[in-house]
Amino acid sequence: MGDPLEGRPAINARTRSGEVNDDSSTEGGDDPHLDGDLLAAIEEFAACIELPRGSELFRQGLLPAAVYLIRSGTVKLTRGSGREIAVVGIRTGGWIAGAPSAILGEPYAVTASTATRCGVHQVTVVQFQRLIQENAAFTWRVLQNMSRDIREHTIRTADLACLSARARLERFLVKLAQSREPSSRGRVRVELPLRHWEIAQLIGVSPPYLSELMSHIEEDAIVERTGKWMLVDLSKITTS
Repeated sequence: MGDPLEGRPAINARTRSGEVNDDSSTEGGDDPHLDGDLLAAIEEFAACIELPRGSELFRQGLLPAAVYLIRSGTVKLTRGSGREIAVVGIRTGGWIAGAPSAILGEPYAVTASTATRCGVHQVTVVQFQRLIQENAAFTWRVLQNMSRDIREHTIRTADLACLSARARLERFLVKLAQSREPSSRGRVRVELPLRHWEIAQLIGVSPPYLSELMSHIEEDAIVERTGKWMLVDLSKITTS
């Protein structure tokens, strides 16, 4: 199989390691959740590539050719085909996309595409497996990364069954805000990475009901929307 990024347009034609500091790249540079040790190990094999929104990293059902360390921005995960496609999650900086499939040697379980402008490091499966086998510290970081992924999936599954629709929406907004400013308890400016219907699908409601929920939380001054950006006031969200 060819390079999954072959033919994909890049925001910035140059590739490099170091800070993502070009004015056209994702606002804010490196994600605050990015693990420095993980980044250092991967930078030995791959420089950072800047990708525009809508770039496909890999596709469900294909055998793994590469894994991707998300340095900045948000990645959308979908499963299905044709008109039966479900948004099953979003992942932000610090996540290693495609790691389980690369380790197991099995097809990608989801399709991963950039939901915002992203900085990514693309590492071949052979390079990734070599790091896993030879670098114990790197392997530990990967295990932590995958454990966080499992934990997030478990929480989301429970939320769909136990939380109200509004609480699920608030948790989604908290996740977006904390991906930008992990320690903030005030107002955080975030970019909406998904379309309206995709957010509705992710939190398990209909698009019309999501519109109603958004109106309620705007009336409560929890969010203030301006185009694809919004200000989220974390001090007014009580969902833990």
